[in-house]
Amino acid sequence: MKIVNRMMQCVLKNNNPERFMKIAFLRRNGGLAKPGSRWFGAIAMAVLCLAEVNLFAGATVNWISGGPNYGYPSGAGYVNGDITTDAEYHTPCGLAVDITGNYLLVADRDNNAVRVLEFDINYASTLLTMTNYVPVTNSFLLSKPVGVAIDSSYNIFVLNYANGANGYVLQFDGEGELIATNISNLTNAAGIALDKSDNIYVTASNTVFKITPAGVGSVVATITAPGASLQGIVVKRSGPTAGLLAVCDTGRNGILLINPNTGVVTTNAGFHGAGDFITVNNRS
Repeated sequence: MKIVNRMMQCVLKNNNPERFMKIAFLRRNGGLAKPGSRWFGAIAMAVLCLAEVNLFAGATVNWISGGPNYGYPSGAGYVNGDITTDAEYHTPCGLAVDITGNYLLVADRDNNAVRVLEFDINYASTLLTMTNYVPVTNSFLLSKPVGVAIDSSYNIFVLNYANGANGYVLQFDGEGELIATNISNLTNAAGIALDKSDNIYVTASNTVFKITPAGVGSVVATITAPGASLQGIVVKRSGPTAGLLAVCDTGRNGILLINPNTGVVTTNAGFHGAGDFITVNNRS
């Protein structure tokens, strides 16, 4: 019997709204219903409206979720409910949006949880936790999750920082069952991204790792420059550099482009020291 069925029985028995919301997400997106045709448009406007007046216009950022709030002063910040008025988090780190744009997954690091924001019903709930609400052999699945990703089949990948020397990636299916540990023993695990073929890319310390859908792991590139510290990572989707990895080197204040097939590393932007400037000529 699938975990989701056992969870549904528990929900019917206990009438727990948080568990109900989690199951609703898993059942709608675990292959039981195809993703809808609604895309990111309206949600993008609600989350981040980019000014289009000119190249130098600053971004307008709108708050969408997170405490503290006066109705639920939880202190550490772990409250589910209305996205804008109730929900609270504790050191959220990674984000992922599903293919429909209706669901935002949050790696809620210090709550050891993955939260899901369901915009169509304006509700934030807990999707995955240390125990995933069900009896499991390993009673502590998540340990300081810092990244989350979701593929087109609604498999969910969670990057865990753990104690800093033993990070790992867990893969769950669309019904919340643990499928595999994709990679382990990561030092300073930081960022995770998927490409269109569902290859997994992870940054840890000064290295980018790749894990194929078949579970084969390899090193894409290691940055040997002193002070290199790789964190955020995305796969470029269009343009002449489509398929390359854009990787933040926070230790050296710059962004790298890395070819995942050859390991060739080029400088994309930054590496001029800490600061914020547009052109070298205008620096003071």
